[in-house]
Amino acid sequence: MTFTRFELVEMEDDRDHDLDHQQSEIAVGKWRIGWFTPTLIATAFIAGMLSASAHYLVFWILNGRDVDSSIPQSWVSPISTALGRAFSISLGVALGTAYTQLLWNRLRRSPTKIGTIECLFLMQSNPLKLVSLAALKTSPLLWLAAAFIPIVPTATIFPPGAIVVVPSPQTYSYNTLVPTYDFDYRGQNDSYENLAVNALFLMGPDGEVRYSKPYLGRIARATAMSGSYLTTASPCGSNCTYEITMPGPEFSCQEGITSDLSAAVVEMYGNVSFNGVYPSQYSPQILPEFIAAEKPQNESDGRFEFELQWNGDSSMTCTVWYSEYTLTMNYTGGRQETTLAVKRGHLLNSTYLTGANLFYMDSTDRMTYPDDWILFSGQNVSTTYRESNVHSVYVSVTDALKGAASGYGTEGFFVANTIILETPLASYSKSDVNDVTINLDAQILQSLLQNITISLLSLSNTNIFTEVTTTRYINQYEFAYSKKLVLPYAAALFGTLIFLVMGTVALAENGVAATGGGFLQLLCTTKGSSVLDDMVRGASLGGSENVSQELESLAVRYGELTNAKGELKAGFGVEDEVRGLVKGRNYR
Repeated sequence: MTFTRFELVEMEDDRDHDLDHQQSEIAVGKWRIGWFTPTLIATAFIAGMLSASAHYLVFWILNGRDVDSSIPQSWVSPISTALGRAFSISLGVALGTAYTQLLWNRLRRSPTKIGTIECLFLMQSNPLKLVSLAALKTSPLLWLAAAFIPIVPTATIFPPGAIVVVPSPQTYSYNTLVPTYDFDYRGQNDSYENLAVNALFLMGPDGEVRYSKPYLGRIARATAMSGSYLTTASPCGSNCTYEITMPGPEFSCQEGITSDLSAAVVEMYGNVSFNGVYPSQYSPQILPEFIAAEKPQNESDGRFEFELQWNGDSSMTCTVWYSEYTLTMNYTGGRQETTLAVKRGHLLNSTYLTGANLFYMDSTDRMTYPDDWILFSGQNVSTTYRESNVHSVYVSVTDALKGAASGYGTEGFFVANTIILETPLASYSKSDVNDVTINLDAQILQSLLQNITISLLSLSNTNIFTEVTTTRYINQYEFAYSKKLVLPYAAALFGTLIFLVMGTVALAENGVAATGGGFLQLLCTTKGSSVLDDMVRGASLGGSENVSQELESLAVRYGELTNAKGELKAGFGVEDEVRGLVKGRNYR
């Protein structure tokens, strides 16, 4: 068959058109990053920041709020756990995506052993692979990124502990009745019988004051031996405070004594005591550990004076005053703590308080004792009764301390009346069993009077209205440890941001967004190498048992391959058959 020139030219044009059409139908890879991967990285990181911010905001809102009137405590913990979980998941997604971009960027740069590549692929999901030194040497950056991924969930352990529930004091003030000891109280009427029953002292038949009542002496001894006052139950709840005022005795002391205390003690208690197997006799030649006595009353100055000598050469003389005590009663958890202020008044007058027939009434009618009745002393009943009660408190202390203790630890050990050795004021040496030291001064002596006066509240005889401040504790949330939330979250976000920036740079260099942990990514990138096809023969079932040592040691690189037809393809290959990818070139 013969063709004309025109027909031949037409046939060549048709053939070229068919080749162009065939080439246009050949599938090639697209150099395109797309929007999904960058958006996923940014969105996941922002979600992590929002979770941390929401966690902080929840705790900030709860700070200072009552547990009962806000979010229940049983819900705060789940909310905190959920926000922490959202934080770790969000950053985990962002880090995992960035890690994949870094990994594929590394696989393009230089040949790497297949065993090491396997470890690099698994490190982000299996922290046990981090022990691989080969992976660390091959890519320290990938190793650090993989090591950081499991640290992020660890950071969420601390934030829930940033908020705690604490009891917050709420104070309320109101007026109410509280117990007190009224030194003026004489019962329901002004009868002689009521006066005698309610007084702190015993009277003789002619109205003279004899001595303090035994129960007052018991209180004096109990407080002296314990070194503290007797406590009372709170009248206003477990946590409250109030003030009351009451009269009481006060010591004013100065150094030195003027009396012969030895003679005074021997005259009152005798010079023999029985404190062991044999009786002992007081010896003036032995310096006493302690000796005390009331100074004989001098009607010219009308003072009560109490003289004491201890540790051989220490001594003081104390006068007693009528003063005003202001007691601040503070109860915390039901436990009493009392502080006081003392306002000095006037000296107690021994001339009339110890006078004969003090409460004697020169009348045929002894049924009543009106407050304003003037007694033989020239004082009215009310003042005399009140000051006699204050004097009785003083007497209860001196009655417990008066006497002597000398020769402790020797055969001549002498004790007359005093309880000083049984109180915390006596300090015994651990190195010398025969040695005792008396710790005493004016302030300590005054504290004995104060403790007894406070302890009189245990004998409360009346109630008074006073302002009470009650403290009620309400459970509140307190954002006390904000650093436990801020620092872990900030460190996790900052570290994540560093790896995300590097991952984004790797994504831009790669030119294609890599997909991590998927089958398609591996399927599409492991075809084209004849060497690899030969090496994986017999390992198609998978599993580490079917992988030869030779295959694991084979170094491969992700790059440009040329098949038998001369077509270019991107995939893994050994160093001799793979070249670097050229960005923008078409690969099948």
